[in-house]
Amino acid sequence: MKPYKPDQGRVVRLTTFLACLVLVLWMCLNLYEAFPSGSPVYQVLAGPVDVFGVNLSVTVMLLIAAGVFLVLGLGLYLFFNWPKMGEFLIETEGELKKVSWPERKEYVGASFAVVVLVVFIVVYLYAVDVGLSFVLQKMRIGF
Repeated sequence: MKPYKPDQGRVVRLTTFLACLVLVLWMCLNLYEAFPSGSPVYQVLAGPVDVFGVNLSVTVMLLIAAGVFLVLGLGLYLFFNWPKMGEFLIETEGELKKVSWPERKEYVGASFAVVVLVVFIVVYLYAVDVGLSFVLQKMRIGF
């Protein structure tokens, strides 16, 4: 399973793969906790095992979650090394290198303007919501 064009697009492919792998891990942790604790999928198959200082009991659900993680992780690896996806990510990294990034002063100023505008819009929408709620309650229409 040699990576597709291993010398090109390494940063973008690795970053994308790791971000997706974190999402898969989060999904598997939620899958592990999806059933009630008395469910038969939590039947203990083996006694407590020390993993990084945490005692884990090997259960059916743990094996299912670990299997899903391994299968989806392998699938992600193969997907990101698929020639079409590899080319897309290589081209993406190439385009990012062409971007002219603004100076620190410019993007701090722009970020400040965005934060101020968002705060203004939030306050405005809150005021409109409170005002309309008050009017509708006086008309005995609201809740």
